[in-house]
Amino acid sequence: MKLVLDTNVFISALLRNSTTRELLLKYSGFFAPRYVFEEYANYKETLQKKAVMPKEEFAAVEKAHSIMKDIDIRDTIIVACALAIPESVVWSDDKHLHQQEVVTVMSTSDVVKYFQDTV
Repeated sequence: MKLVLDTNVFISALLRNSTTRELLLKYSGFFAPRYVFEEYANYKETLQKKAVMPKEEFAAVEKAHSIMKDIDIRDTIIVACALAIPESVVWSDDKHLHQQEVVTVMSTSDVVKYFQDTV
């Protein structure tokens, strides 16, 4: 299923530790127009004051947005998750994620090789 993310859903996930946030962090098959992230940028100070989310997680979203905005903005949340989890690696065959150089991304063949070499 391909989900189109509404601004309200994204903002809700930022404001509360909820099922919405959990789903967004676990599921990568969503799409969002650029304006969702522009709205976030416009209201980030207000959101940070109201949110039940550590500032570090907000910083991860902001940094991920700046990394992915000219590559593929739909992958922002994936990069944000990787930034928020120390020493994490993204497993993806999405060429767009491989274009950025801030978080480590492994292809399926890389993951297979890693497990073959370590088991």
